[in-house]
Amino acid sequence: MKSAMLVAALFVAVAAFAAVESRESVPVVPPKKAGGFNITIVSEICVTNDAGFDLHWSMKDMYTNLRSQDSGSYPIDQSRCLNINTIPGVGPGHVVLCTVSADGGETQDCDWAVLYDPNSTNTATFVCSGTTLIFGCKRLG
Repeated sequence: MKSAMLVAALFVAVAAFAAVESRESVPVVPPKKAGGFNITIVSEICVTNDAGFDLHWSMKDMYTNLRSQDSGSYPIDQSRCLNINTIPGVGPGHVVLCTVSADGGETQDCDWAVLYDPNSTNTATFVCSGTTLIFGCKRLG
């Protein structure tokens, strides 16, 4: 149910962002009307490894289903950042989700999708913790 509410919230945000970009007059629904989720508008995603394993990750454009390059594997107490514009065909207002893989373990989506704006100076940072078989990546802030 939570994921369906997140999808609905992101759909509303994308429609609102597209309306602003095209200067159309479309009413903007406040976040509480969109399942209570806040939308994060960014141009970059960072993932901090606070887990008991090496990890690597990539970003997926939920509109085109295309992915960024992989971050490369790295150990605990390190972070890596990727600019969303590295996803082929990504455009303003596209919803982007990071997917993290534990080396030798499971793969999990980050707990929050973001909205891409190439002019944004904001970065979404996720912190991954747990073990290779049971872990999660939560957004800071």
